[in-house]
Order: sequence, then C-alpha cells, then structure tokens
Amino acid sequence: MKMVKNLGLGLMGLGLMTSAQAWTQPTHTKIVKDALKYMGSEFATAQQRRAYDIYVDAAGSEEAAANALGKAVSDVDDFEDTNLGAWYVGYNYQPSPYSLGGIVLSAYGVTVNYTSYWHFLDLVHGEDAHGNAHGGYYSPNVYRQNSDDPAALEDLAAEYYLSPYKLKDSDYKSTEAHYRQGSYSSYSQYQNFDEMPFQPVDHLGMYWYGQFKTAPTFAVIGYSLHAIGDASQPHHVHVSLGYDHAGWEEWVDGRYTEYNDFTRVTDILPAYNAQKSFQDITLQTGNVAINYPQVLTDDSFATRDDAASSLIPTAIAASVTVLTKGINYFYGEGGE
Repeated sequence: MKMVKNLGLGLMGLGLMTSAQAWTQPTHTKIVKDALKYMGSEFATAQQRRAYDIYVDAAGSEEAAANALGKAVSDVDDFEDTNLGAWYVGYNYQPSPYSLGGIVLSAYGVTVNYTSYWHFLDLVHGEDAHGNAHGGYYSPNVYRQNSDDPAALEDLAAEYYLSPYKLKDSDYKSTEAHYRQGSYSSYSQYQNFDEMPFQPVDHLGMYWYGQFKTAPTFAVIGYSLHAIGDASQPHHVHVSLGYDHAGWEEWVDGRYTEYNDFTRVTDILPAYNAQKSFQDITLQTGNVAINYPQVLTDDSFATRDDAASSLIPTAIAASVTVLTKGINYFYGEGGE
C-alpha cells in the first residue's frame, strides 16, 4: 500500500519529463488520450475510475495527464536506439542525408527511423528464429524462403537498400536485449538486414510495462501503450511497410473522430481482462487487426470504414485495460 501512496509522486516527478510506424503519431496520441478520458467518464468501472483518479491527481489535471501519456506514446516513433550500417558507411538511426536513400527520402519529404522495425507483430508466419510464438519484422527475403507471399515495393526497396547493413553492437546489447523478453538471440542474427528477425512489438510493450511496475511514470506506461496501437493496425500484424501503409494511417487520422465511439468501446471492453498479461492483451488486439487484411489491398471507403469502425474502439479499449492494469498492480490486483 505504501507503493500506491508514493505512486503519485513517481508519476509527477518523472513521468512529465519524457525525452525523446503504425498509426500516425497524432492517432497514437488520440487513442491514449481517449482511453484516459473514457476512464473518467460515466462508462467507466470502479477500477477504471480509480486508475483515472490516480493518473489525474499525479499530473494535476486530466489535460496534463493526457498530454504526458500522449507525448510518451508518440515519442516511441522518434527513438534513436536502432542504428543500422557498416564500417564503410557508419551507423545511423535513419538514412544519412548524404546517402542515396537519404536524398530520395528528402526529395519526397519523408522521414524514416530504423527503430520502426521493432514495431511489428507477425501473426501470419508462426514461430520466429528467437523461439517466439510470433515474430516481428523481417526482410521479404525471409518470406520468399518460406512461402509465395508477395512483397510490397516498399519492403523490397528496404531489402535492397539495407541488404548489407547490420545492427550496431551497442544497440544489440541494449535495445535488442530489452526487447528479447526471455527469447533467444545471438548477435550473428543481426549481421545482415536480409536475414534479421526483429523482436516483435509486444516485447517492446512488455519491457516498458515492466519498467512501469519498477518505477511508475507517465513516460514508461505511455511507451508500453505504443505497442497496443501498433498491434491494432493491420499492416503491422501482416508485417509490411507497403500496401499504402502511410495512406491508410493518414486516412484514419483525418477521420478519427468518426470512430472514437465510447459506446462501442464499452461493448468491446468486456472481452478484455486486466488480469491477463500485457502480452496477452497485445496479442488479443492483434488478433482483431489480423481480420482486416483487405485494408492492405483495397483503399475503398467501405473497406477502410469497416476496419476503422472496429480497430479504433478496440485500440482504445485495450489501452484502457493496460492503464487500469498498471494501477491495479500497486494494489496487488495486477494479475499476470
């Protein structure tokens, strides 16, 4: 109980000062802000309201708590903790502005951050090279060895451009080690982008949620929620950079308020259980998104509308579950 009393101090003292793709960053932020808003609404359960009160009291207001969570969930896309390269080009967290890739991306006004490769949850191809039941992103070269799956142009371009690159050893010893979460890895697996089996995004979330249990801050619970948002995006569970990945996300962001229906969130929430593990909650969310593969190949309004009507309320419901679970932990009610 002492930890619960100190929780507000931990959140206020550390979590409002965050340092330093899936949904666009604005959509990630909107989902988390709506989750907190839901927890303070008439729809909320007693546990959800208790968690809401603690977050809001720690920040001083709902707006401050929502902004802190929203900034954190968005910041994950800007992490500079994944450097790819080689001795002859150096190691970068994004294409060097002087490289061919950097020049092309700059011409189109596009920013690419290599940390995004940790943001996938493969629910299509089964066990990965680390012994995980579900893998993360890996090159289309690996797909072609195991199936006849077509690869999107963007995935093929990344494979071609990054083919000789490896993961910087210091990032293997830090980020990869954090996201290993009990699975097996060796540095030899990260010596060529063509064959890199990146850890899945649920491991990213598990790591940061574990940090919240150790030292609760808005930053780390917000970081963990990024994994929930990623798991609710079909491109991320079908593992592709392409198939109008960005176009779909921008479409949703532009129409977000048409889909953040709290009545639908209320209908979805009973399927979630805050006693379940963070990984289970993430996989449950991904198993909703996997049912919308048509988003990858059909950009019609009807297809996108059908998917967004389910996926945005699902992402909010899953985020409510994790935010509630985080506070429940300090009352001895956190479950798995």
